[in-house]
Amino acid sequence: FFTQHVYDKNRPFVLTTSPSMDILISSNLERLIYQICGENAGQCAALMRQLSSEGRYEITPQMAEGLSLFAAGSAGQEETAKEIARVYEESGYVLDPHTAVASAVCRARREQETDPAPMIIASTASPYKFSDSVLGALGVDTEGKDVFALAEELEMCSEVPVPEAVKELQDAPVLHDTVIPAEAMKETVEKVLGLTV
Repeated sequence: FFTQHVYDKNRPFVLTTSPSMDILISSNLERLIYQICGENAGQCAALMRQLSSEGRYEITPQMAEGLSLFAAGSAGQEETAKEIARVYEESGYVLDPHTAVASAVCRARREQETDPAPMIIASTASPYKFSDSVLGALGVDTEGKDVFALAEELEMCSEVPVPEAVKELQDAPVLHDTVIPAEAMKETVEKVLGLTV
């Protein structure tokens, strides 16, 4: 999108170790679209409708000028795992997969530029949310271990205590265990909310 100025959701959906990036429609991008179209809500809404009906949209050349402040990059799963391992080996800090993608992209950008600007990575996820893939990247055998055993392993590696919210889950009662097919979703939600008689 940042280089070709076309947003196209008509592509394969791929699951990775960075699930927040495994999306076909970026809700965050709509905010940027609104800004670069001069806060024109009608134009922004038209692009979102086009995305809904056709699965794609192309921004205008004027809007593309608003993207000149941005640079984009990516890191595949293997590169992400290597970045988790590299940062851990160099600093002892354990990255989550999303932050590892940002770190890999920043490092690659630094290597390409002769006069790099200062960069800050804002990490918003906890490695405890991704214990299996993080520990795998660190070379720890995760085979047959449940999420709580993995959290303990990660605590030993990171020297950061398991968050209380994660600890509390171990003894929390299961409140909902209903599994339904997609076609029964509407009826089930209405029943749970008391909307059906």
